Amino acid sequence: MKSSPRGSTIAAPMIISLGLLAAIALSACGGDAGGGATAPGAPTSVVAVAGVRGAAVSWTAPASNGGSNLTGYTVVIAPASPSAVVTVTGTSATVSGLANSTAYTFAVTATNAAGTGPASLPSTPVTTPDVPGAPTGVTAIAGNASATLSWTAPSSNGGSAITGYSVTVSPVAPSAVFTVTGTTATGTGLTNGTAYSFQVLATNAVGNGPASASSSVVTPIGAPTSLAYSTNPAIYTVGVAISPNIPSSSGGVVASYSVSPSLPAGLSLNTASGVISGTPTAPATSATYTVRATNGSGFAEVGLVVTVASGSKNVLISWNGSKESGVNKPGGGYRVNIAGSPSVDVPFVSGSAAPTSTTVPLPAGTYTVTVSSYAALDIQGGTSGTFSTPSQAISVTVP
Repeated sequence: MKSSPRGSTIAAPMIISLGLLAAIALSACGGDAGGGATAPGAPTSVVAVAGVRGAAVSWTAPASNGGSNLTGYTVVIAPASPSAVVTVTGTSATVSGLANSTAYTFAVTATNAAGTGPASLPSTPVTTPDVPGAPTGVTAIAGNASATLSWTAPSSNGGSAITGYSVTVSPVAPSAVFTVTGTTATGTGLTNGTAYSFQVLATNAVGNGPASASSSVVTPIGAPTSLAYSTNPAIYTVGVAISPNIPSSSGGVVASYSVSPSLPAGLSLNTASGVISGTPTAPATSATYTVRATNGSGFAEVGLVVTVASGSKNVLISWNGSKESGVNKPGGGYRVNIAGSPSVDVPFVSGSAAPTSTTVPLPAGTYTVTVSSYAALDIQGGTSGTFSTPSQAISVTVP
């Protein structure tokens, strides 16, 4: 301070530059941007959800940004695939290019103007899905120019729902592959008489899995178109073995035979050959039995009419005796002629006359009967065994 002429003290003026004042102001406000900032803290709550060859990752921002706005995040992938890190600006990221069926973890760091902060705790490991396994138990049943297929779903879907199946036909007919959504399929357009096998593969969002083992070989065939029997209608007799009644068919090869209703007692149908055989054990009125010839493609039917007559019955046949003396002597007698059955001789045995009746066993049916006499030696000296004119014919019905 200077003394005034009168001896008083005068304060000197204070000169402060604007630049220095600005510096002081800035110092009072905490310095320049970033001058006191630090790297941010670690993000928290990292969650990963696996997808097809990728994963969706999300997290919570760090509790502290270090005094400077966050500029981005880095997702660290372990194991590294296809690269070690992915950088984003928000709190979620989609990681792609991962390998199928591989377990991954993800950690996240935050960055601001001061630098990159520490990494978060890693996420819980997640495994990317793979293609499905191979279907099993593929079976095929031949039909008419077709085949019906079924199989069991793979034991593993690869971690992704199965969306469909592809069936491969070998040889190709009409196309190499057809697709379905379930575990059954019908292949059509096949050629009858050609052997085929089939394979199946499953598909999910990742892609196609491996093919199954091949089915057994099957050969489509046409259905039988007609059926007939060697004897139709057939009339049988109780107690008499029948001649085998043999079928014939056209169209596709017959796999099996059946009959409805059941044949009369004692008769049977061979389900493999269709032959009817046996010995009837009880009478049966005339009835129609439906025989069916079947294969995997269809069937043909025929109505077989069968009657079973009762067994032979003893029928008493009698007549008025002849007055011809030679009939009632040794070498003489009568002959009973039965149409459709062997004749029966009734010779003189002893006594005054030859018998004038006989009992003949006959199966059920209607018969025409006549009787002739014969003599060993007629009164004119004719030869032995001369027969008389037959008697008047009569009709005999055996029920």
